[in-house]
Amino acid sequence: MKKVVLLALLVFSANSFAQSSLKEDVEVIQSIYGKSKADLVRQYMNLSEPQASAFQKIYDEYEVSRKALGQQKVQIINDYGNNYATLDDAKVMLSLQRQV
Repeated sequence: MKKVVLLALLVFSANSFAQSSLKEDVEVIQSIYGKSKADLVRQYMNLSEPQASAFQKIYDEYEVSRKALGQQKVQIINDYGNNYATLDDAKVMLSLQRQV
């Protein structure tokens, strides 16, 4: 399990990145993905204008929540990588409780 999480960490971040840089990188990726995804959803749904306006408001709220969860996920992976050498079960449980 540690190998899988470590691999994910290496894919998503590197220890040499500063925290602000990592956060900015995640925000850029999320904004690009979110825009592309929103366009696809709009095309697929084929809604009338009143329906599209109502749907867009709900969809935007969903995207804000999804992005926040994605940032928490990256933070957990980053913390795991930074503390991998000293991890024990108690530290893992404490870290998970703080994230919830």
